[in-house]
This record gives sequence, structure tokens and C-alpha cells, in this order.
Amino acid sequence: MQLNFWKGLVALAVITPALWLAGHAPLEMPSQLTALLLLSGALGIGLGDTAFFNALNRLGERNTVLVAETTAPLLALLGAGLWLGEWPGPLKLLGMAAVLGGVALVLVQPGEKNSATGRVLKAGLGWALLAALCQAGGAVITRLAFLRADVAASDSAWLRLLGGALLLSLLLPLRHQRYLPTRVSPRLMLAVALAALIGTVGGIIFQQLAFKHTQAAVAQTSLAMSVLFVLVLNTLGGKPSTGRVWLGVLLSVAGVGLLYAG
Repeated sequence: MQLNFWKGLVALAVITPALWLAGHAPLEMPSQLTALLLLSGALGIGLGDTAFFNALNRLGERNTVLVAETTAPLLALLGAGLWLGEWPGPLKLLGMAAVLGGVALVLVQPGEKNSATGRVLKAGLGWALLAALCQAGGAVITRLAFLRADVAASDSAWLRLLGGALLLSLLLPLRHQRYLPTRVSPRLMLAVALAALIGTVGGIIFQQLAFKHTQAAVAQTSLAMSVLFVLVLNTLGGKPSTGRVWLGVLLSVAGVGLLYAG
């Protein structure tokens, strides 16, 4: 939770002067839009990422990503359809199925067993599903804001980060955690800064562009492809991959083509 909190603060420190130089003032938007984007950030970033990290500690990286990243698009599909009337057509639904099926092929390893106890696994599954629900909820609320007004993606990103940071600033003392880690090393500070600059700043702005220009479920499905980029980087670093994994990659890439066809 501390890492998530400080990543958000560093990202805000980077984006704020850029917005000021560009003449943007996110807090001067209509109050309803501001409230929607703050809420989406508190839900998707503050609560969602916290739930995701809790799941990681119980399920492990592979299982957590599998549950969260394949469930969130389905929940976004349901939420956006019922609330916003955004029901993707048959081709896009087929594309979603291909992307999520491909991601599942990459992540599911036959014969792999988790050493955690049943109780821990159930708790981890609960946290992973909560993370998926929060991601989907944040996506649908963000999409609603973009449908109501022509909001700049950078402004939306700033407000979502602020909403997440505000919620985390309340959750940390409630969970009896310090705002600063007990030990702060230069290596840790560098890792947080790089994670904030590359993952948080760049990632959230492109994420907001996706939510602005396409349906919530389609955008959320596209975000699930991030695990495949990690795979490619690992392969370039010398880590071997199986034919099953590459089949999953090809299936997901074909799915993206269907998502954005026409």
C-alpha cells in the first residue's frame, strides 16, 4: 500500500507542472465531472490496487493476474452495458473472448500447484475478484465522465491519481501503516520513481485515451494485454517460452484486431 501511495504522489508531482504549463486546470471542471473522476480513481487505483497487492501475497503473481485481468473486462462489459447502454457488437465480443482466452493460455500452467492453504487461497481469490470489480467500476465511471464532456486525458489521469492518493492517505493509518517505509534505500527510491514515471504516468494517460475513444469493456480488455508485453520482455531477456504461450499471444493479437476492426 505504501508503494502504491508513493507511486501516485510521484506521478502527481510529474503531471501537475506539465498541466500547469499547458494551461490545464482539472479542478476547474464542473463539479460533477470532478467528483466522477475522483471517485473512479479512489475505486480503481486506491482500493483496486490495494486489493490486487493483497491478492499477490496470497495467490502469487500468475494466479492474481489471471483472475483480475480476465474478470475485470467481463465486469466492465456488464457494468457499461447496464449503466451506459454500451453493448459491444458480435465482432467485438468475439475479439474480447479471443484476447482473454489468449491471456488465460499464457498464464495457466498445467500441473502448477499453489503451496498456500485453502483458507489463504480463498482469501486471495476474494481479493483478486475485488480488484477486478474495482478496476471495472473505475473504468465504467471514467467512461461515463468522458461521455458527458470532452475531458482531456491528462486532466482525467490527474484527477484519478488524486482520488487514489486521497483514499490511500486515509487507508494507511486505518491499517496502522506508516506513510514512509521503515527503511528507505536509494535503490527503493529509484524503483518507485521509475515505476511512477514509466508505469503510472505513461500507463494511466494512455489508459485514459483508451477509455475516451472506445467502449469501456473494449478498453479494459485491451489493458489485459499488458501481461503479454511482460512475456515478450522476458523472452528478449533470455527466458524460454513454450508453444502454448506463443499460441496465447497470437490468439490475443488476433482478438485485438477483431476489437478494433471497422
